[in-house]
Amino acid sequence: MAGEKCSIIDTTEDRIGGKKQVGIRKHEVKFESISRTKIPEIIVSKIKEKIFSGELGVGSKLPGERELALSFSTSRITIRDAIRTLETLGLVEVKRGAEGGAFIKEINSACFSDFLSDMLAQRLFNISDITEARLMLEPHVAEFSAERASEEDISQMRECINEAKLHITEEKRPRSTNIAFHNLVAKSTNNKMIYFEITSITRIMIKNVDYSILDNHDISSTIERHERIFKAIKNHRPKEAHKEMYNDIEMVHLALKKYEKNK
Repeated sequence: MAGEKCSIIDTTEDRIGGKKQVGIRKHEVKFESISRTKIPEIIVSKIKEKIFSGELGVGSKLPGERELALSFSTSRITIRDAIRTLETLGLVEVKRGAEGGAFIKEINSACFSDFLSDMLAQRLFNISDITEARLMLEPHVAEFSAERASEEDISQMRECINEAKLHITEEKRPRSTNIAFHNLVAKSTNNKMIYFEITSITRIMIKNVDYSILDNHDISSTIERHERIFKAIKNHRPKEAHKEMYNDIEMVHLALKKYEKNK
C-alpha cells in the first residue's frame, strides 16, 4: 500500500502592535506504509528519522492518532504505543486538551541522566566511578574553555561564583550553584556533545550526592578552587585551567571514595 501524507503543524508567534499573534503553518511529511512485524518499533524509528533529519522541528505537532494510523496502515492502539515510546525517550511531549497532541521536544540530557541514575540505584556502578570519569573529562573541557570562552561566557561564570559567595551560609543553594559552574564551563566550549555529557553527569551528582558527607569538601574551598579555574579561563591559559579543574574534581573524587569505603 502506498504511503499517506500527514499534515504537520508548526506554531509561530509574532508581536504586532504589542499584541501576540499566533499563526499556524502546515506542511506535509510523507510516511511510507510498513509491514506488520514489530510495527510500533518501526513507527518509532520512522518518526525518529523525520525528527533527526529536521523535517519535524522542535515544537512541531505530530498528526493525530487517526491520521497516523491511516498513514502507517495500522491501528490507533499501535500508534498510541509508539507515541508512548517516543515520550519515554524524551522526543515528544504529549499535551492534553483541545489544543493538545504530541509535540516534538528539544532533546536534553534528562533522559540519559535518569537512565544512569537507575543504573546507579541498581549498583551497576557507584558515585566514585562517576567522579573518576569526571577526572578524565572535565580538565580537558576546562582547557577547551580557556581557548574558546566568549566574554558572555566569562561573565556568566563570574556571576555564578558571585552567587555562590552571596548564599554561602545556605544549606543547598551554594552547592547547586557550584555544580552550575561546571555546566557553564562546558557550555563555553561551544561543543554541544561536551555540554550534553557534562550536564548529564552533573544532573546525576545533584540527584544522588548528599554533599553534607564531604567533610573535606566544604563550600568555601570549592568556591576558591572555582575562582582559580575561572581566572585561568578568563586569562586564556589552557594548561592552567586543566590543572585547576583536575584539582577541583580530585577533591570530590577522593572524598566520595573515602565515604563509600567507610559506609
